[in-house]
Amino acid sequence: MTHPPSIIEGSNNKMGEDIDDFVVRTKSKTDSIIRDYTAVASNAYKGVSVLDANGNLRSTYDILLDIAKVYEEIQAEDKKNGTNRAQALIETLAKFLPGHIVIYAKNIFNCR
Repeated sequence: MTHPPSIIEGSNNKMGEDIDDFVVRTKSKTDSIIRDYTAVASNAYKGVSVLDANGNLRSTYDILLDIAKVYEEIQAEDKKNGTNRAQALIETLAKFLPGHIVIYAKNIFNCR
């Protein structure tokens, strides 16, 4: 399964433009946003990264599994602080991951 940035990486750039820097910035920005939304005490406020140690996108399964482990804690902090990071996280994932995966993930997170 590919993520939108992977589609960009794999595309033939017929206009001859260098898109590598754009892809790196997009991955980094997405990683930062998801880390912010998933930063909780149990992960020392580091959040869940969508990138591996080499800066490559992790598998969708691994990303969702790590998020599922902290999702209840995110919801509890939202309730305590009057924030809505859990919903913002789902919306961010909807932009980043294929749609059917996000619906499935939301159901998993809400069932935990």
